[in-house]
Amino acid sequence: MMTSVSSKINSSEAPTEDVFMFPASFGQRRLWFLDQLYPNSAAYNLPGILRIKGPLNVEALERSLQEIVRRHESLRTRFADVNGEPHQIIEPETTIQLAVIDLTSSHRASATSRMRVVWNSSERWRQEHVR
Repeated sequence: MMTSVSSKINSSEAPTEDVFMFPASFGQRRLWFLDQLYPNSAAYNLPGILRIKGPLNVEALERSLQEIVRRHESLRTRFADVNGEPHQIIEPETTIQLAVIDLTSSHRASATSRMRVVWNSSERWRQEHVR
């Protein structure tokens, strides 16, 4: 059963498009339940670093990822508690912003060192937030 809501859940701003709401599937309900037990857990989030050699058009990459997200509702879905039950909320649009660290002007040793610092900080974040 799909419900179109005329305003965003937990938002006072006027909607520009309809937001669609569906009951959560069994697997989604299980994950929602675990999130109720361990709020803000990042157990299913995996941070990572991508090393790209050669020139990179960051704008083109962001636009490409934005288009993928636009085409796939699962990448625009969040969950909300509606009267004590989990529901999928499919947002009409979501903005993707990449975190980019430009190491092109760095010497190889210092670039490698910087990548290790970033990787270690993401690993520390994961250890602190994943139960």
